[in-house]
Amino acid sequence: MISLNKVLLIGKVATEPRMKITKNGQRIVTFKLITSSSWLDTKSNEMQTKPEWHSVAAFGKVADKAQENLKHDSIVYIEGAIQTRKVPVVATTGEDLFKQVTEIRAIDLMCLKDTDNLISDNLGNTYDYYDDEEEN
Repeated sequence: MISLNKVLLIGKVATEPRMKITKNGQRIVTFKLITSSSWLDTKSNEMQTKPEWHSVAAFGKVADKAQENLKHDSIVYIEGAIQTRKVPVVATTGEDLFKQVTEIRAIDLMCLKDTDNLISDNLGNTYDYYDDEEEN
């Protein structure tokens, strides 16, 4: 059987990246990423945008890279895979309950730009903005 589990995303870091260290010493950085799709509504002739929220987890050296380079509102390229895992849920009944979580496991990432010098148009495109007076 041939299969492929690959995800490529470019989006904005929506939460401050958080470093966790597991009991066995593995470093994990987690954060939320927001991407969006835009289209022209033919009835209203207006641009529509639909945001998508992604949970991202980076491990080991990729986690270190995320922790060093990303912050809230950074624009980032992520290459990864979709993964699901079971997370324990605290139950008042004493039962062992789990919920399934779907997330993007980052295999590589690259910070593309800080948002300090970015502007966006109403089509969802982002451009560099530098004030000429600041550069002189």
